[in-house]
Amino acid sequence: MPYRDDDNEVLHPKEFPEPEQDGDGLLPCPYCLAVLYEDSVRCPHCGRYLSEEDAPNRKPWWIVAGVLLCLAVVLYWIWAP
Repeated sequence: MPYRDDDNEVLHPKEFPEPEQDGDGLLPCPYCLAVLYEDSVRCPHCGRYLSEEDAPNRKPWWIVAGVLLCLAVVLYWIWAP
């Protein structure tokens, strides 16, 4: 199996062998190096999305809580006697 560095030096722990091109459709995860299918959107081992386009667009909880708190203060200010 060919390695990325052809000079046979010691491999860095994050380096891995190139996937075999026998048509099995398996590739290593770029984050945890687990084996996954070529058309996978998310790694089943580490749970990370393989591209930014596939990842859901979520807002942090503290931004949502801050907006709701500000809205509550404004509504209280408007309707307070």
